Amino acid sequence: MKTKILLASLLFSMFAKSQMSGNQIYGSNGNSYNSEGKSLSSNVQKIISSKNSEVYKINVLNNVKADSYVVTLGLNQEGADVKDCNSKINNRIQKFKSELQKMRIKTDNLDSFYVDFITQTKIYDYKVNQEGKDINATQIDKGFEIKKNIIFRLDDVTKFDEIVDLASQFQIFNIVKIEYHVNNTDDIYQQMFEEAVRINDKRRNLEGKLNGNFKETKPKISVNFYSIQPKEQYKTYQAYESSNVNYSEDYHSDRTFVRREQRKSSTFYYDAQKSNSYDSVMNKDTSLVGLQFVMEVSFVYEKDEPIKNEYHIITSNGEVKKLVLD
Repeated sequence: MKTKILLASLLFSMFAKSQMSGNQIYGSNGNSYNSEGKSLSSNVQKIISSKNSEVYKINVLNNVKADSYVVTLGLNQEGADVKDCNSKINNRIQKFKSELQKMRIKTDNLDSFYVDFITQTKIYDYKVNQEGKDINATQIDKGFEIKKNIIFRLDDVTKFDEIVDLASQFQIFNIVKIEYHVNNTDDIYQQMFEEAVRINDKRRNLEGKLNGNFKETKPKISVNFYSIQPKEQYKTYQAYESSNVNYSEDYHSDRTFVRREQRKSSTFYYDAQKSNSYDSVMNKDTSLVGLQFVMEVSFVYEKDEPIKNEYHIITSNGEVKKLVLD
């Protein structure tokens, strides 16, 4: 009976671990979609004490909901000549713009809606003629292609799915990027700095109680403050198990072995900053994907040295000597 209970517990433990880790373990080698994102190491020394100073390093993370989003959509158009090509792509953009206005999305000025002209290139093709056994391929002009980007501001992210469906009606399928923005950066800075000061005071008081010779001095403060866009923190993996097929080639056989693989879908997921690298995480229980603000603060306290009375005397032979009186 004990053996059965032990086995059941072991199986449950293995199952629980697999459920809690998820399929992301297939990409545990750190396969990153975008490696620009910054991350803090959890092994950073928090208190550095020397003969002349003490340094306290406080790191605060804040998960912040975006106030607005700047969306970039890409589209292209082919045509027989430049005028025809440009007319067609502008017509598609104008119709899309009109539909956005019906959704109460601002498009009345360049700050809210802007069309960026990307490229204008010639298109070439081949004309193939066959005379007997001879096949001649001659390159010819096919026309022109123009590419443009539509950049617009979106305040309500819940409308994005509707915008994607709308864009597809005008053959706009390329979602280039989405930038997240907040309006109250100064307020976020103040809140995070106050949190860093609170943690530092608490840590200093504890250190003073342990050492017994705590002296409050005015610190020198340095602050590193920045935000991380969600696009910099996405990772990808492919989760599947595949069979192995072995085959041998026969030199005298005219048979060909063909192995056709099925397409494996890649999964992208948002992998935010790890909370264990920070002394405090603000709004840590949110499930919303947004901006992550990071504040790294260093408090440097110079140690006071006792004041000594120093005198200089000149000896009879003209030598200058320093005399210290405690």
